[in-house]
Amino acid sequence: MCGIVGIITAASNGYQQDELNVFRDLLVVDTIRGFDSTGAFGVSNKGNVGILKAAMTGGQFVTTKEYSEFTKDAYREGQFLVGHNRWATSGAVNDKNAHPFWVDDKIVLVQNGTYKGSHKHHKDTEVDTEAIAHVISENSDIEAALKKINAAYALVWFNTETKTLHMIRNDERPLYHADTKNGSVIFASEMEFILMAASRNKIALKDLPTLLDVHTLYSYQLDKTHIWKYNEKKLNCE
Repeated sequence: MCGIVGIITAASNGYQQDELNVFRDLLVVDTIRGFDSTGAFGVSNKGNVGILKAAMTGGQFVTTKEYSEFTKDAYREGQFLVGHNRWATSGAVNDKNAHPFWVDDKIVLVQNGTYKGSHKHHKDTEVDTEAIAHVISENSDIEAALKKINAAYALVWFNTETKTLHMIRNDERPLYHADTKNGSVIFASEMEFILMAASRNKIALKDLPTLLDVHTLYSYQLDKTHIWKYNEKKLNCE
């Protein structure tokens, strides 16, 4: 079991401090879904990507100097923040094997889930999630890529070529999302995490968090105005 968390800001000039506090709190509480390591990636309003990950708990992670610098970048020009807490199911517990995985200078991905059987026919990687990232990178058609993946999954990834953040899940793993009243989006593997982090930082939600629809691709694409356009697409990727 692992956990995914994140927040997409509605602003075009970086995150507000209360939104950064939400992300911090999500990483800390999400540790109960994975004590082995914590990681995050941030995407700026220009599509630039930064990654930070380490074999430590969420509480340890958010108190590091490196995390402080990471959030300073998000405050200045961040657009997407995605976090992950790992419970190791394949591969050793170390900094390298923490999520996210960045492959081919194109796909930056986190996963909650496990591959069924060996993933080595996709890519000879230690961690199955890294192999999944390669499958998505090597197939321009997302639906075709997901049909090749025999796994339980909730996936969130950023494509540096299309400047798009994607998220999708199958019926074996959860992922909740909620819109805030100011137009931002908070997501997490557990509904209660969103409610806690939003309430603790006085961010009002439009409605209660809901599960992403199964096999539906949720996409947030940056445009030239340094903001994102949202789209949903049902896929046939059983």
